[in-house]
Amino acid sequence: MSITCKDLLQLKLFKNITLAAGAEGLSHVITWPYVAQTDTISDWVHGGELLFVTGIAHTENMLPELLEECIRKKLAGLVILTGSEYISQLPPYIIHRADEAKFPVFAMPWEIKLIDVTREITNLIVYDQLERKKIRRFLGYLLFSPVAELQQAIDNAALETITIHKYNFVAIFSLSQILPAAEKDTLEEKLQQQIDALCQAQNILSYTMIYGSSVIVLVSAADKQQINKQQLFLKNARAALSSFCNDEHLLLALGTIYKDPKNIRSSYEEALSTLHIMQKMRDLTTACYQELGIYRLLLQLQENEELSIYYKNQLDKLIAYDKDNAAGLLDTLAAYLETRGNITRTAQKLYIHRNTLLYRLNKIQELLHKDLDDARTCMELYLAIIIKDFLNHEE
Repeated sequence: MSITCKDLLQLKLFKNITLAAGAEGLSHVITWPYVAQTDTISDWVHGGELLFVTGIAHTENMLPELLEECIRKKLAGLVILTGSEYISQLPPYIIHRADEAKFPVFAMPWEIKLIDVTREITNLIVYDQLERKKIRRFLGYLLFSPVAELQQAIDNAALETITIHKYNFVAIFSLSQILPAAEKDTLEEKLQQQIDALCQAQNILSYTMIYGSSVIVLVSAADKQQINKQQLFLKNARAALSSFCNDEHLLLALGTIYKDPKNIRSSYEEALSTLHIMQKMRDLTTACYQELGIYRLLLQLQENEELSIYYKNQLDKLIAYDKDNAAGLLDTLAAYLETRGNITRTAQKLYIHRNTLLYRLNKIQELLHKDLDDARTCMELYLAIIIKDFLNHEE
């Protein structure tokens, strides 16, 4: 689980603290409470903090700029102490802007002791961290222990007060390979927290753990219809999560939904295989193992030398010409086949003039001695491109 602004409303001390604006952002995850003591906060926060402002360091006329800084730094929310000589009440602009940005802003009476509130939030976060460790230990045992011990891992779930229902699947969210290592380190935990928050908001029973540059998610449900909806929800959530992580290449790989909890390991292995395929392919950001089609076959045949021979027989002349002339003919052919021979869409996809595309297509046919109007020829060429990408050969 993750602690969100919505969870604050259940705390004892927050019964006297008012949510003044930004109710649509209550799903924001809180990483830690932080009391602002400087004019600017950007140098002191990572994102996700719940910021407390007393009015001593920030006068009322400084609040608009502070709010914009909070939104820009993706903080969880803002708590402003009110009713004192510093800030008597929240300015209307703050309420309007917070609602507009879906950014939670709370009004906290000056009489409530700040130390008591931050302690209560800290205790909640520490408890959440202990729960995460428990879940990580359970998932690690479930997914990586010897197969012979799988049933024992499932039995241990009850002892750990972890609920596992009849239907289950595993999903893997993987951060982009092109992100710097230091940036990945800071994003992994934020990604996990956002996944937890999204699942909580949808009442999805899920357990997550960070593994490598990925977040592994186990989803469990009592009936098939429910878990199908939950899998669809995760598919649709990838775009929002990639935006939050500033990683447009965030990948989502999903294993098969299985009826027996004993097959959770199989679902994980399928999701992992799917991820490996996605990392090789063009423009594939979300995929389910059962929907991979030909890629599942290639996965079984990847050690077979005939695959390499096949694609080279089809594409070697184009590859050699591109290498000598930087002509981009192979990419042109791939785009043409992916748009099913639509000249206008292919030109748009490649950002080239229609006449330039026609010249390239004629050159491709000339080099390959093949007719691109022939359906079988197009199928064979596209299969060769798929195999080349899958084998990840860079000539």
